[in-house]
Amino acid sequence: MLANIIADDLHLDRKDVPKIKAEIIANAKLVRVSLKSQDVEFSKSILTSLFEKLKESLDEKVDIEMEGIKMGIANNENLIEHKNLEIKDNLDEIKLKEIEKNKTQQEIISSQNKLKISEEREESILVEMRTVKKRIDEIDKQQREMLKEKKEGMEALNLLLYSNEIQNNLQYYNTLDEELSQERITQEDLNLQIKNGKEEIRKFSTQIDKTRTAIDKIKNEMKNVENEINLLKENQGRVEYAQLIKDPTSSRAPVAPRKKLNVMIAGVFGLVIFTFLAFFLEYVKKQKM
Repeated sequence: MLANIIADDLHLDRKDVPKIKAEIIANAKLVRVSLKSQDVEFSKSILTSLFEKLKESLDEKVDIEMEGIKMGIANNENLIEHKNLEIKDNLDEIKLKEIEKNKTQQEIISSQNKLKISEEREESILVEMRTVKKRIDEIDKQQREMLKEKKEGMEALNLLLYSNEIQNNLQYYNTLDEELSQERITQEDLNLQIKNGKEEIRKFSTQIDKTRTAIDKIKNEMKNVENEINLLKENQGRVEYAQLIKDPTSSRAPVAPRKKLNVMIAGVFGLVIFTFLAFFLEYVKKQKM
């Protein structure tokens, strides 16, 4: 098929294209091409045509391979860019979660401070209630002692005063009791807020850890893609177009006919024939005798 292409290129008959010999040079990306012909210029034109046709065919394949490598590099670079955007989005998400986490932490601290104030207020109310209760008991005791003495004239007035004092203290005691109940309700709400806040912080921490793990996974994927890009670039550097290392030249000495070899072969062949002929004549002579 190649001979037909060369014949068409040089406008020759297929039979006029000599046999072409090719050999690979060891440890080199080289091929030596040669042919035997008495017409040096004719031989050069054939070899030149052969190289051009081979180069055209090989370069076309190289172009396809190079285009595939470039496309692979471009696709991987786009993939890296996309993964960088994913990392950026995940980092932004982590920042938002950190902000929400810090905000919740501040709310917990605020609730803890309010809880401490409420507990101090509760203790103050309890102290005040004990004081009021003690005062009520003292007034009640005094009232009972007065009743025992049964002093005339002042008895009704004193009883009225003691009763009013007791009533006022009881009202104050009830008010304190209501405040105590309200403080305890406030403490329950604050404790619930603190509990919910800590639960939210745990959720934020879990989400942040998962996002960071996702980022590490993306970075590992990016390393694999970068390694693939480097491998493609190495392959790109190893791809070479066909080159003519040396222009076609004739050999320094004629390669045919090989006169010395022909003479030696003729001598050996003649010696064998004459030896055989001598033995044959000797045989014939003995038969006549």
